[in-house]
Amino acid sequence: MMADLHVTLYSGPETEELDTARRYLKNLGIRYEEKSILDPGVRGELIHHTRKFEYPAIAVDGHFCSGFFEKKWEHLLQPRHIGRS
Repeated sequence: MMADLHVTLYSGPETEELDTARRYLKNLGIRYEEKSILDPGVRGELIHHTRKFEYPAIAVDGHFCSGFFEKKWEHLLQPRHIGRS
């Protein structure tokens, strides 16, 4: 179930792409934690995981995607099934 996913949205200064990403998550009813890359620790966390300084970015259960790419985000937000790779 989507409710079981841990979703983090990495944000920064307001952009159209960031607004689109928030609307996308809201329209799907996804609960998420939002972290701002304006915080040096969050910025370092994002760079550590993605090797990029690009937002919006999303992390779903430890899987990251930099930039808003609807198909990639859709894939990450698919419920994980036990026993599948």
